[in-house]
Amino acid sequence: MKKYLKVITLCLMAVLLLSGCTMKAEYGIVVEKNKNVKFEIISAQDDELLDSLMNMASSDESESESDESESDESDSSEKTYTDAERWAYLESQRENDDNKDKYKDYTVTKYEKDGYKGYVYTKTLGKIDDLVSEDGAKVELDESNTSKFFKKDGNKYSLNIKLSDEESEQMSQYSSSVMFDIKLRVTLPKEAISNNATTVEGTTYIWDLTKTQDINLTFDFGPDLTFIAICAGAGLLVVVIILVLVITLSKKKNKNTTNEVAAAPVETPVSPVTPVTPETVPTEPTPVATSAPVMPAEPVQPVQPVVPEVPVVPVAPVQEPVAPAPVQPATPVAPEVPVVPATTDANNNQVNE
Repeated sequence: MKKYLKVITLCLMAVLLLSGCTMKAEYGIVVEKNKNVKFEIISAQDDELLDSLMNMASSDESESESDESESDESDSSEKTYTDAERWAYLESQRENDDNKDKYKDYTVTKYEKDGYKGYVYTKTLGKIDDLVSEDGAKVELDESNTSKFFKKDGNKYSLNIKLSDEESEQMSQYSSSVMFDIKLRVTLPKEAISNNATTVEGTTYIWDLTKTQDINLTFDFGPDLTFIAICAGAGLLVVVIILVLVITLSKKKNKNTTNEVAAAPVETPVSPVTPVTPETVPTEPTPVATSAPVMPAEPVQPVQPVVPEVPVVPVAPVQEPVAPAPVQPATPVAPEVPVVPATTDANNNQVNE
């Protein structure tokens, strides 16, 4: 940050002659779901500022001819440079930076966006728990890339960063200018519990350091979804294994039962129990044989109505028709009557026998 403030001072020296000169200085902290923390610094200037700084550097080189330049001041004008010349200037500034060893472990890439040119310095600092301050003292923003700048309370983490006194004073002094873009950007894996960011974009919290130097941010990681997913996967795997074992054992059991049933007929002739079976079979039909002849014995009973009983019943009806029949033949029986009168009693009266 201090390096950028020097650039700001140079830019302020030229602000009386220039308009629209802007620079960009942005710190970025990215907290990932796996609790890794990445640190990023963007240092960039727009083309007009680069041309101004390059012209100022060029004028310093020709300081020995200052008297001549003053005499020709009315004829002097600002030179406009090409992009190649601007990048060459930026590269020379980066190589000659007194703090370049401080960023030797960083990945450096070119930054060119929205009219700015510069560099991005990126580094993975490690796990967030390794960046927790033991004494809880706030760390100056310019030293945050080499210090422990988090504070932990239970499962909650807080950003433990502040601006230095010099940075705060200069930021307050230049806050009325629209030519500076100096921010702190923090990206979290989920929404913060509390914050006082100037701007919030999803889970990215941005502080405009030209407007505020008070940085408050508290967050947590919530439940460990990775651990939950691993436990759920392990539980599902156990269930699948149990089901496979149950199905396999069930199939083996059914197969053994089938084999035993198929082998059973081979053992039956050897078993002495088999002859007992035919003995039980004849016992059942014997009662059937005895009961079968009983049924035809009933028709033999018609012998009981015996023949004598049959004529007895028709005797009565026979007498009725017989009575008229002997009436007519009685006439021939009359001759036999005189035979009877042959017998007389003492009174000479006929005696009917």
